[in-house]
Amino acid sequence: MSARGSQLQKAWDDARRARPQIALAAFKQYRDEDRFTDLTIICHGHEFKCHKVIVCAQSGFFAAACTNGFQERLTSKVELSDDPYHIFLLLEFLYGQAYFMWNDTSNGLDFDNPRYLPRIHIHLYELGDKYHIPELCRVAASCFGSTLQWTSAQQLLSCVQLIYQRECTIAQVLRGKIISQIIGRSADIVEDEEQKERLVKLVHENEHFREELFRAQLHDLAKTQDPTGGWNAREMGRDDSPCSNHTPEIGLNWFGI
Repeated sequence: MSARGSQLQKAWDDARRARPQIALAAFKQYRDEDRFTDLTIICHGHEFKCHKVIVCAQSGFFAAACTNGFQERLTSKVELSDDPYHIFLLLEFLYGQAYFMWNDTSNGLDFDNPRYLPRIHIHLYELGDKYHIPELCRVAASCFGSTLQWTSAQQLLSCVQLIYQRECTIAQVLRGKIISQIIGRSADIVEDEEQKERLVKLVHENEHFREELFRAQLHDLAKTQDPTGGWNAREMGRDDSPCSNHTPEIGLNWFGI
């Protein structure tokens, strides 16, 4: 083993004997000081130096790229097409099991931008799915659900548009969270004429959103009687029920629109 490798191994062994959080903190300090880094992630001209032992241990994608004979193994460089800010937060998570939004222009990035909340959690979940980091997916989904509780109606509907453009497992994990918020805050949405029009447009233009919104409404009313025809909500979900076509008008009527 080279002298450099021995130093890195000693640093890891010393940190490993402490708590895992301390070990990660030690490597984060090494990364911040550019010590023992052996991998460079490049995004749109921004370079992030990090440690393979940290990144590859938690990401199936990076582990494969650095060990399976790809060019990245020879150059120790990985080029990505993602938003540099999102990659910065991904690395923050890998080194600390959490990510925080702050303004840090050390890499020439302006992080002080309201567009990152709550949409940032959607992007971090997507990166976790893309780069095979299950724990990042779990944390991002939890943060997304918490953030929705206080986000504005405008941001809420913007998240709907963003989520329903995605094809990965975001569809199954995050959609339910945002549907619940829309139903729970329907009164606030319809009181704002502009947001009400946005909701109407989303329902008409997005078949998956319309269907999932409708089914969630039925679920909430599963034990009630439908005043229009005597069908209970569970029956209304059947293929032969009067409402099985999930038309936009039916879903919007439940909001009083």
